[in-house]
This record gives sequence, structure tokens and C-alpha cells, in this order.
Amino acid sequence: MLKHNVVGACCGLMLLVAQVGYADETPAQTFSGSVNFGGNLSSGNTNTDNFDGNLDLSYSYQDWASTFTFKASQTKEDGVLTSDYYEAYLRGSYDIVNHIYTVIQLGYRQDEFSGIYSEKSYVVALGYHAFTDVPNFLVDVELGYGQRITEKVNKLKVDHDNGKHVALMSEYVFDGDNKVNVKISGELGNDDDFLLREITWVHQLFHGFTVDFSHEERTITKPPVGKVPTDTKTSVLLGYSF
Repeated sequence: MLKHNVVGACCGLMLLVAQVGYADETPAQTFSGSVNFGGNLSSGNTNTDNFDGNLDLSYSYQDWASTFTFKASQTKEDGVLTSDYYEAYLRGSYDIVNHIYTVIQLGYRQDEFSGIYSEKSYVVALGYHAFTDVPNFLVDVELGYGQRITEKVNKLKVDHDNGKHVALMSEYVFDGDNKVNVKISGELGNDDDFLLREITWVHQLFHGFTVDFSHEERTITKPPVGKVPTDTKTSVLLGYSF
């Protein structure tokens, strides 16, 4: 069912963008993206392989905007897999009037070593662009409805968690070569609340190459048996923006 919803959402967004394109022969559109990789290898008394990476794509057309984000990390110790994490988000938004916009977001997450076999999610919300008259500074606030459908590793139970979606996202560009992003979001009001806190600093090196410093914390109020409620991750990645 989620796959059908993802396909339907993508097709609908493409059709709407196409219809707007026929009405304006010189549309204002932009496309950008970035890819980041990092990792380490160690051998000797301890043999450890670690990989970490992400992909971000953004497309905007007049009042429409869409983004796709994919993150993955994997760790092996002495050839044994000890960490395996994947997540992907597809997000579409439309500026309605003045500073107000609407957004739809579909997501998928897998983290078997924290007890999650698969987690599908969707969000429908209204947002507000604040401080639009301040140069190089963006703040978005969102409030809406979200649902997470989580299948635990033992596959004996599927949790349906409905709740309020709240989000605060900020971006500040300074010195021309540095950008800081802060994101706080969550689905609240059910028996298993979800809260994400993330801060990222991107520094431009040369010819589109970047170094990305990020710290992320994910908290659920009802973790699987034997698991802690908060997962924390800090990473330094080398990337390329286009």
C-alpha cells in the first residue's frame, strides 16, 4: 500500500508541475543536490569496516518544491555486521499564499539492530516561512498530522502510531562558504512519541567539494525490549554539491 501511495504522490506532483509549465513558457525552476561519503577501516587486533553516506536532491518550480533524501550507514566487526541503517524521505510542498505553505512527506526507515525491521511514515501539514526579509536566514515552522507504521524485528507485531506532526527547521548562510542547518521534528500525542534533533554545518572547500559535520539524536518513548530510547550519531563526511 505504501509503495502505491509513493508512486501516486510522485505521479501527481509531476502532472501538476507539467500543467503549470504549459502556462508559463519561461518558468523559474532550480535543481540542486549533494552527495556525501565517509568511513574508516581498521585492522590488526580489531578488524572494523564502517561506511556512512547520504544523498540529497532538490527541485523547485515557481511555488512548488520537492526534495528527496537518502541516508545509509553500515558497520562490520571481524566480518560480522553490527550496524545497518537506511532511511529515505520524499517531500513535496506548495506555497499557498504569503508565507503559508502545505507539505506532504513520505518516509521509510530500517534499523534492525535497534529493533526496527521496517518503519513507514507519512506527514500532511501546514507550514509558515518566517523571517523571509532577513538575508541568508530561513526559518520554517510546521504543524499537521503524521503516522508511523513500525514492524519490529521479530515481526510479531506492527505498531500504528498516529499523532501531531511538529517541526522547526532553520538555515543560516555566513561567510559565503559556510552553512548551518538545524532541524527539530516529531510525531507527538501517541503512546510511542518520536522526536528528531539534528544540526549540520557544511563548509565549502573548492569547486563544489564540501566537508559536512553533523550531529543527530532520535528518541522514541517506547523502545523495543532491551533497547535504549535515544540513538545518537555524529559524523564528518566529504561531499560534492551540484
